[in-house]
Amino acid sequence: MRGRFYELGVFLSLGQSKIKIILQQLIEIGMIFSIAFVLSLGTSKMVSNVVSSMLEESQSYEKEIVMEIKDDQKDDKQLDETPNNNVFDRVMQAPTNTELDVSLTATTVVQLAEITVIICVVSIMLPAIYILRLSPREILVKKEG
Repeated sequence: MRGRFYELGVFLSLGQSKIKIILQQLIEIGMIFSIAFVLSLGTSKMVSNVVSSMLEESQSYEKEIVMEIKDDQKDDKQLDETPNNNVFDRVMQAPTNTELDVSLTATTVVQLAEITVIICVVSIMLPAIYILRLSPREILVKKEG
């Protein structure tokens, strides 16, 4: 909204109502939200698999280091077993840990959508309240000065 400060001043000076300006902003954010939300749902399974695999590897690697320190042995075989797999190879593999649930349910998707819509509305309304309380003249003068 800060970047569009001058644009809002021009719309107000042309006679657009404040409600139409806010609705325009909400529609624009809504279109961006819908595209981003669909993309995030499509890629969430891949990302969760990668992250869970990374977490499992880091935990197992830390356990190996702790075991090496406790055993106080300098075994080169254990040091060579560091995780060196390519991230892209593990994208479609499910995590081996059965305690980790990375599935999406309909209620989870709805809750995520609700939270995101609330964030979008608040991100439009708070700056709009500040900007639209000014007169068009004040907005246009601030841009020039």
